[in-house]
Amino acid sequence: MRIVLTGLLGFIAVACATSDPAPVRDVAGAAEPWSEPDYVVSLPAQQLSPGQCGVFLFEARAPNRFVMFEDEAARSSKIVHAGEVHEIRFADQPGAFLPGEEFRRVYPAQDGSLSFVLSGRVGENTGGGRRLEGVILTVRQPDGTRTVRPLAGVRRCMDG
Repeated sequence: MRIVLTGLLGFIAVACATSDPAPVRDVAGAAEPWSEPDYVVSLPAQQLSPGQCGVFLFEARAPNRFVMFEDEAARSSKIVHAGEVHEIRFADQPGAFLPGEEFRRVYPAQDGSLSFVLSGRVGENTGGGRRLEGVILTVRQPDGTRTVRPLAGVRRCMDG
């Protein structure tokens, strides 16, 4: 009995030492294989120069990824959609970011394949800028499909 038990423990130790378990994630209580996605899920940090204003938007729900940045002076935006960063140059946008005001901004992709529409309301000033509330990013695809994504963030101007 002692030999069988010793042999069984030795087998378990070897099996544990040589197995390379795949990482897993818990999905509704069931573990499934997982690997780091090979596409973009978040923008890198963005910097404002003195005198420059920008819009910083994050997913409204955890993990709150940084998914949109608008550089007002350059009239360009970076938007993460479907795992890619879409860099879009746009014409002057109407309306000012005044507290209590609603806003709507349109960012058409240069190739005409996608249209991004950002809407929301300007909130109070915080230490990091004007809070943007109730923000929705609607993405329209050529086939008419729409994706609606709730966002939250700020519009910030750097003193200069």
